[in-house]
Amino acid sequence: MAGMIETLKQPMFRRFYIIIWMILITVTLLQSSGRPIVGPPAPPGPPSNSRELFLTSGHVVAFGIMLFLLWWAMRNAPRVLLVSWIICCLFGGLTELLQRLVPDRESSFGDFAVDCIVSGIVALIIYWRGRFSGVIHKL
Repeated sequence: MAGMIETLKQPMFRRFYIIIWMILITVTLLQSSGRPIVGPPAPPGPPSNSRELFLTSGHVVAFGIMLFLLWWAMRNAPRVLLVSWIICCLFGGLTELLQRLVPDRESSFGDFAVDCIVSGIVALIIYWRGRFSGVIHKL
């Protein structure tokens, strides 16, 4: 069992996880709101605070996890947190632009901003935890 867990932590498997996650996010963000392939339909009705909070929380979770998985998959690369954040922002911007092609979807600069801000916050948390851990280990 321990050997299998170690195998799943190998770089190839870590890259596989991020690819699967990004495919799932792409399908989720580019699917019809009324008849989704993945997940529940978007709450019907006009924009409201609770509806926007629900939809924005999906972006927070999706891009927070994506930044973490990108960092985990490439953590031996130079400037991995910066590269991971840039990938998250580019991916968020691209999916927002592509949403214009889906009949019952529209792009939102606010969603793009949330994607970049959340992934940036997760990157900063990882960075500061690593710095703090490094100080503790040196003591």
